[in-house]
This record gives sequence, C-alpha cells and structure tokens, in this order.
Amino acid sequence: MLLPCCALLCAALMEGCYYDNEEFLYGKGSACDTSNVRYSGQVRAILQSNCVGCHNINQANGMVRLDDHAAVQARAQDGSLLGTIRHNAPYVPMPPSGTKLSNCDIAILQAWINKGAPNN
Repeated sequence: MLLPCCALLCAALMEGCYYDNEEFLYGKGSACDTSNVRYSGQVRAILQSNCVGCHNINQANGMVRLDDHAAVQARAQDGSLLGTIRHNAPYVPMPPSGTKLSNCDIAILQAWINKGAPNN
C-alpha cells in the first residue's frame, strides 16, 4: 500500500512543478508589427542585442561587421544576413549558440530588407 501512495505523491509533485515559458511557447508578445520597420529603430536594436558583440569594428568575427548601416546593408543585399539568422545552408548559423532569433525579429529584418535595407 505504501508503494502506490508514494508513486501517486511523486507524480502529483512532479506535475505541480511543471513550468511553461510563455515567450518560448508563443513568441514575444502576441503581435509582430512589421509595418513601419526602421534601421534606426528595430533593426539596429536587434543587431545590437544579438550580433554586434562579436561583429564590430574591433572584433569582426568571420570578417563580418554589423555595427554600421553600410556593412549591414551589404550583408542584407547579398542574402547572407537572412541566410545566417535563418540557419539556411550553406551559411554558418548565427548566433553560434544554436538558438535562432525569434520569429518576430527575423520577420522585422526581412521586412526591412524587402524595403531595400534603407538607412532610415
């Protein structure tokens, strides 16, 4: 009788500890606004948060700089920016941690590129 009670208690405790991260399950926020994407706003912020630490004037890993508009625009126009953040072959997946940018961040970058990657 003791074994079934212990098993039931353990199962109840384990179920009570279950935790879902809403951001992981559903993404950041419920809406991703790509209608008015600007380099000086969303694009630069995404790159600063995820890329510029390793791709800047002082540390251009892979000879890639993403700390100024001209460098980012060149990578956007040759397809390598989206290829790397989407983890598409033959590009080296970025960030190197293996964790892709959020779908919203990728959509924002795509929208900006679709507009010609302007310096706005």
